Amino acid sequence: MHKIQTYCQVKFLEVFFNNIPEVSLSEMISGSENSKIYIELSSFLYSKACISVDSIAQILSLAQNGNPFFKKLIKASTSGGSEIIDYSKFFNNLLTELQVALNTPANSVHMYYQQNTVLSNSKFGWLTLDNENWQSRFGHLSIKKSYKVDRNNALNQFTGWSVLSSIELPINAAVIVDNYILDKPDHYKNNIFELMRNLLPEGLDHLDFDLAIITKRDLVNPKGKLEILNNFIQNLQLSYSVKITIYCTPADNPHDRDILTNYYRIHSGHSLDYYNKNGNIIKDTTLQIIGLTGEENNPHNLILRNIANVASRGKLDFDMYGDGNNRLFQM
Repeated sequence: MHKIQTYCQVKFLEVFFNNIPEVSLSEMISGSENSKIYIELSSFLYSKACISVDSIAQILSLAQNGNPFFKKLIKASTSGGSEIIDYSKFFNNLLTELQVALNTPANSVHMYYQQNTVLSNSKFGWLTLDNENWQSRFGHLSIKKSYKVDRNNALNQFTGWSVLSSIELPINAAVIVDNYILDKPDHYKNNIFELMRNLLPEGLDHLDFDLAIITKRDLVNPKGKLEILNNFIQNLQLSYSVKITIYCTPADNPHDRDILTNYYRIHSGHSLDYYNKNGNIIKDTTLQIIGLTGEENNPHNLILRNIANVASRGKLDFDMYGDGNNRLFQM
């Protein structure tokens, strides 16, 4: 599994490991949410992360003094578990300099003991945890939902693209992969427009939102369709800019129907243009929403790397139209 880049103060780990939730017998039987999230975060720290810490010497000292959690953390790092990286020379810059924080990977996880960090104080789109809020925030990373999309109302579970606005994970970039979602402008109102309206965050500070659309090489009039999308975004009157790029790629490149963001991906069994111009569902398929830790060996980053490789070959006004940048491709 690709390790998730994580920046972590050792003091956060100390407080976290020293506060194992007390669970009563009834909670054990019913399944305590607090203990469930604690176990999830513990598993993440031991096996799924590449952890850049502010003091590796402090971790070694705690382990040598017999702390079982830090001993386990070190043992895991030498046996295929989470990696531990000494980031002590740069960690203070991460806490105090906005540009340093904004240059961390777009799907990195940040765990701070201090609450006055630049990422925590505003809306930037990175997932930040501290010792007060980790229980309410980290659990969203394991989201895994499935919706049946069906023309038969009695079978249909998909109530529209508002399902995206209910996902409680930060976002500052997205990639939509679909050969057909831009084919029919008269379908845009109920499909790509509603998808974008619900995908975009309410606010974003000091950043543009990067949106890439990966579609087929023979898309008719991509420049005109990019203009339609930009006009829609302009009419939303957002407090930030949205930089859209359309990539028209060859048919032999990966073209699964996916939406990938900082911390979750969406997979559809059919093209994402679910509705006709009258707002009626015209597809029978399944839509899945999966967080970075929502399944074992999540291919999220592998899919992104493959798409980034394809996008890197794009040539402006030949098979690439728009800004040409997306922070999700900078892995």
